[in-house]
Amino acid sequence: MLDGIDSAVEDGTTLDDFKDSISADLVEAWGGENPDRIENIFRTNVLESYAQGREAVMSAPAVREARPYCRFDDVPSDRECDECADCGGTVLPADDPWWATHTPLLHYRCRCIKTPLSPEEAAEEGIDDAGPDVQLDDDDFGGIPSAIGKDWEPDLSSFDPELKSALEERLNR
Repeated sequence: MLDGIDSAVEDGTTLDDFKDSISADLVEAWGGENPDRIENIFRTNVLESYAQGREAVMSAPAVREARPYCRFDDVPSDRECDECADCGGTVLPADDPWWATHTPLLHYRCRCIKTPLSPEEAAEEGIDDAGPDVQLDDDDFGGIPSAIGKDWEPDLSSFDPELKSALEERLNR
């Protein structure tokens, strides 16, 4: 599955290609088909990887100097949750503490992004005094991607030995 996610991020693999490459192994491991779970794994991991890349670019000193504000861009639709809708359109300085807990992704399958803005763009849109008081349901989401996991160590004690070995190898790269 990790190789499939890597390929999706690096090569632009589609969901259908991802399903084709890993479905048989997952069906065997899970004891049956679960297409929604496969799609959730694919979308959440690919979008989180893109968010990490965007955050790396936005935190570069030259970008931060030219674009010191950020806007929370939601995706209004019938699939949008209340938390994302409430955060949508928020414009704050990039170093505002609100971003530490409200940087997309906010949940599984979240489609929101954080967009850097110049001072002129931020002023034109209107800079908020504070971010909305939106409580997130899942502590695993909402943090700045580059800050997530720095001290995290997975508990591999219950993993299948083969999977544990593969994951340890991947984590040590």
